[in-house]
Amino acid sequence: MRLHRLLLLPLLLLAASLTGCIGISSTSTTQPQSMGPVRLTVNACATGSPGCTATSNTGSAYGFLDSTGSNDVLKAQALLAVRLPDGAVPPPLITAGALAFARSDSYEAELEALEPAPAGERWWGWRSGSFDYSRLTAQGFSATFDVTVPRPADGGPYPSPMRWRPVVGARFVDPAASLPAARPVECGTAPEDLYDGFNESGGGQPTTVCVDDPTPDGTRGFLTAPLVDFGVVGTTVQAPAGSTVTATFLAKRSGAPAPGTTFALAVDGGPPGGTVALDRSSVSLGGDSATPVLATVTVPAGTAPGEYPL
Repeated sequence: MRLHRLLLLPLLLLAASLTGCIGISSTSTTQPQSMGPVRLTVNACATGSPGCTATSNTGSAYGFLDSTGSNDVLKAQALLAVRLPDGAVPPPLITAGALAFARSDSYEAELEALEPAPAGERWWGWRSGSFDYSRLTAQGFSATFDVTVPRPADGGPYPSPMRWRPVVGARFVDPAASLPAARPVECGTAPEDLYDGFNESGGGQPTTVCVDDPTPDGTRGFLTAPLVDFGVVGTTVQAPAGSTVTATFLAKRSGAPAPGTTFALAVDGGPPGGTVALDRSSVSLGGDSATPVLATVTVPAGTAPGEYPL
């Protein structure tokens, strides 16, 4: 779908074909606390509207309406999705000014079917409530949300930076045409339908553009979110009842260097009735580094065979 094609359409059909035309104008990431959740921000705007520098895969609805002087109102929904590493979990609801985005399982499934996430990643998707769009209405939104930092299987820190990829799209809403706001998201039957648009009734102009920005190559790529994380990597040791054993752990930090950063250490667990003591109560880690930590464990006589995590 391109603008020169749109100019040939009767205005009655424009509503169904102009539901895309949204682009990502900027993104940003922060980590509000010294560690913990990463905050992601996606700013999107109607391509071609005043002050919008974004581009889209389907031209500019605003540009068409503005060039004709039309004040027609189109009822639409915005689509927002983000690809994240496994274990990074965003919220089910996102508030972006006057728009509220609710989690959409169908949108996620469509993205995964037509543009599968790489191994170790997954898609998360949301759709907004319906809104009236014209060249006289607000021309964008800013969505900010926190995601958890994944925890690697060995208990260590998640490496920095974390990869992520946001995408935006839109779709037409018209209950009279069997296109209610609550309907499942349908993106098409082929990967190109994600970017060119898809008509949910099986023909004619698109009623949904699931990925209006970025391009296919951009969607398959990624952005990065710097972070700081800390974790302890353990080992497995064996010891008979009535003995004492020393287990070696690695206290590890990831992220940008920060000289003087110190982490307090504590331990519990072990076999019932036994004792556990660390060789230090804190560790200084100023960057991507690791420090061995020794835990001395006494195993009381008569301790039953089994696993006793620390």
